[in-house]
Amino acid sequence: MRTLKQEYATTAFRFVEEVRDKKFKKEYLSRVKKLPSMITHNGLLTTLTFLYSKAKGDLENKADGVILRQLVEFLSDNEENVEGFIRKLAEETDFKKLLLYTKRALQLSQWLKRIAEGTLEEETSNAN
Repeated sequence: MRTLKQEYATTAFRFVEEVRDKKFKKEYLSRVKKLPSMITHNGLLTTLTFLYSKAKGDLENKADGVILRQLVEFLSDNEENVEGFIRKLAEETDFKKLLLYTKRALQLSQWLKRIAEGTLEEETSNAN
């Protein structure tokens, strides 16, 4: 049986590994460094909406889109598409459930930040 921290760490490693060979990894690193404070200061729904607007529908080739897709994948257990999940949060989710989603997103974002700083930061600085 794995702990929650192990689940967050494993997921974060998988998500960061996903962008390791992408041309936008520097932008990804920059955004995940800011992600915990974005969620804390603006809230989960506003953060997801911001990422959605920046991604312009591209969930594979833009850092903002990939982060958005990863968060939704994690929070929805792969059950919903991005637009549907954001709409559900905005229209149907009660306060307690939104608080739970926010807490989970914040925990994951902190792990993403740590792991991305440890792997991508070194790679992007070596590339320059």
